[in-house]
Amino acid sequence: MRPNPRRAVIGALLLLAAVLASCAKTDDGIGGSGSTGTLPTIVIKRTGGIAGFNDTYTVDNTGVVTHTNKAGASTTATLSADQIGQLIHMAADPRLTTEAKRQPSPTNCSDAFNYVVTVGTHTISYTDCPSDADQPVATQALVDMVTSAGA
Repeated sequence: MRPNPRRAVIGALLLLAAVLASCAKTDDGIGGSGSTGTLPTIVIKRTGGIAGFNDTYTVDNTGVVTHTNKAGASTTATLSADQIGQLIHMAADPRLTTEAKRQPSPTNCSDAFNYVVTVGTHTISYTDCPSDADQPVATQALVDMVTSAGA
């Protein structure tokens, strides 16, 4: 029996359509599982700590990170293409949706950092306390990337 080239082409097109559909932007403002989407606006507010931090990190859709401290002084940094791709992938993580819906318990830590993270249409709040249960792992990874890569 000879292979049918038409069936092979149709199969390849169906596979391509499935892959592209998995990377499509979803209704919740967060992209699919791939890093080919667009970068949503990301805002991270960090407060607390012994020094009384009040920082805001804003990542715009072009990859520019603006860091504003409690004194109101701002600095900016531009993410590399690799960092933008990584951040798009992280912002598309479906765990962010779950973490946005959770109700965190009171914290066990004093003088810890408190975070309010907005990614697209989702807002996640948490206290960075290692002994607290139910830490938002995907959100923490995103925060670590932005705060270390940003200004």
